[in-house]
Amino acid sequence: MFSIINLSIISLLIVFQLLSNFHHIYVLGDGEGTTVTPQDELTAVTGQDGITAGTDESMRLLPLIHEHSPSEKDCDAALNDPAIAAELTSKPYTVDSDKVDANIINSCENIKQRGLYPENPASDEEKDFPIVFIRVIYRAYHVQELLFNLMYAPQNLYCYALDSKSNALFHEQMQNLSKCFPNVILTELEYEVDSAGHNMTKSYMKCLESVSKKPGWKYAILLQNDDFPIKSNYEMVKILDILNGSNAINVGRPYRHRIPQHVDWSYAGLQLFKDSSKNVPDSHLKIAKGSPSVALSRGFVDYVMGELNLTTLINIFDSKPFGTDEMIFHSLHSDDALDAPGGFTRKCIDEQNDFTTRYVAWSWSNRPCKSGNYRHSACVFGVADLNLLENIQHLFANKMLSENDYGAIACWAMRFSKRIASKSTVDFENYKQSQIVRFNQDKDMWRKNISMFEC
Repeated sequence: MFSIINLSIISLLIVFQLLSNFHHIYVLGDGEGTTVTPQDELTAVTGQDGITAGTDESMRLLPLIHEHSPSEKDCDAALNDPAIAAELTSKPYTVDSDKVDANIINSCENIKQRGLYPENPASDEEKDFPIVFIRVIYRAYHVQELLFNLMYAPQNLYCYALDSKSNALFHEQMQNLSKCFPNVILTELEYEVDSAGHNMTKSYMKCLESVSKKPGWKYAILLQNDDFPIKSNYEMVKILDILNGSNAINVGRPYRHRIPQHVDWSYAGLQLFKDSSKNVPDSHLKIAKGSPSVALSRGFVDYVMGELNLTTLINIFDSKPFGTDEMIFHSLHSDDALDAPGGFTRKCIDEQNDFTTRYVAWSWSNRPCKSGNYRHSACVFGVADLNLLENIQHLFANKMLSENDYGAIACWAMRFSKRIASKSTVDFENYKQSQIVRFNQDKDMWRKNISMFEC
């Protein structure tokens, strides 16, 4: 009898163990889901077992959630075979960012266990050309840590302006990240920002105010929560060096309904200059529109922060319902009378700009969106879109989202880490022939006879 009872207990334990092995969590995605064990999920995001992105020696340590990611082999195959990419896109790996963030151990020790953060510049060129990256953010800490890791270089500065509506955990995690690195800045004053662009420029200005006091840096790049790097830091340095003090700001004619009416656009009406003697009533700011993500030269930033007073201008645009962050720097950049450092001309406002900082595939454009997913009319890129992104001339792309296709984020991170370690194949000559570079090479001559400049 005793042995029978023992056997029964042992049998029950075996069955229980087998059932436990099948216990799983479904993460957001298609109806089938991607299964991971709870402990694996926790380990993946905390780095307890030391996360690696693969066995390739050229791969740097990356803070990825590997249980929610395709393998390195599958990612490489997808970037080389559209059929495999389409299959991964049709059944994406996805995650709930709030749940992932809640499980992350965010100490400095854990952050540095999850990712590689070099202590020295990778090259003399990069050492001599520090860049400021300014990012307005509101969610998905695990993605922010990954982006920070992919873009990290010790000579650069990283300033974050958090949406004041962001939850307490996100604030705490970003505070911990900032305490871990001396070149990370969080703005003390936060604004409530939204997808319409309200308070976005104010947030950028707070970061620009902080970094304008720091010596040495050459360019400031303004970014948003889900902007992903396309070019390595070395490639960005080469491209920005070619710009030679020119701003990378695309400009176009604004939608009439987005321009506030009954406004005095004169320099005097806007109180544009801190020196009131320069606020002449017969000079009017001409409004232009473009992407919020831009690259500003040090000369332009010093001019804006030192000479101009943007308070009135920002408040005017923040009173509009939409697109309030798409016109201020663009108008200053292209206003011929203002002639800001690194600026351009309105002569080309109806022409296609040949270089912009950020790539977006809008629903109304002819740019492909193989994922088929859009958010606020912008393509949410999936694995099938990555091959295209690899070869565009832009510095960044928007957007990829964990909830739509974390596999795309993971595959891009793995590919990008190899790009960092490899010799660049970018044709830098293309940038030398861009409109803004040609214009600023002989800016004084073109200003005297702007009609002669060929857009």
